[in-house]
Amino acid sequence: MTEKNEITFERGDLDPSTGAQWVYVPRHVAHGHRLGRVGGLMWGAILYYLSVALFSLAALLGYYPIENVFGVLIHGVLLILTVLILLGFAIRGQATIMFAAVHFAASVALALTGPFTGVVAGGMSFLVMFYLLDSDRANLTFRHRYRSWPGENSAGRAPAQTHNAGES
Repeated sequence: MTEKNEITFERGDLDPSTGAQWVYVPRHVAHGHRLGRVGGLMWGAILYYLSVALFSLAALLGYYPIENVFGVLIHGVLLILTVLILLGFAIRGQATIMFAAVHFAASVALALTGPFTGVVAGGMSFLVMFYLLDSDRANLTFRHRYRSWPGENSAGRAPAQTHNAGES
């Protein structure tokens, strides 16, 4: 039986090309670390998704012309996915990354319907999805893991004492 203050780390397999490996940490450790909190680029992603939600809502309400039924369907899907992504950011849920990937696919579909805004949304969605998949901050925040590199035998730059997110 482990004590409440005892922290365990689970190491994944080594990447044969880089030698890096993922180290999985408990949720409270990940969210207590400075990289486990929402940072500048994540706030940018949140603002992007808010703008997509407002744009899709405006399009569905008739403030922006939609040329076909497929466009209406795509805007509806984008609106639902965007709300799910924003909720995922709020609770720092792992499914946020999956919703972002589906959002990217829907944005590409919007680009195929014709408007230039769909091309911009597709490009921005790709950048945000790549950030959520590969950045150290997003991996610690949503997946509770960090990269350990060859020669590192500790928890990297994780603090010796951790606390729950929101506590000081």
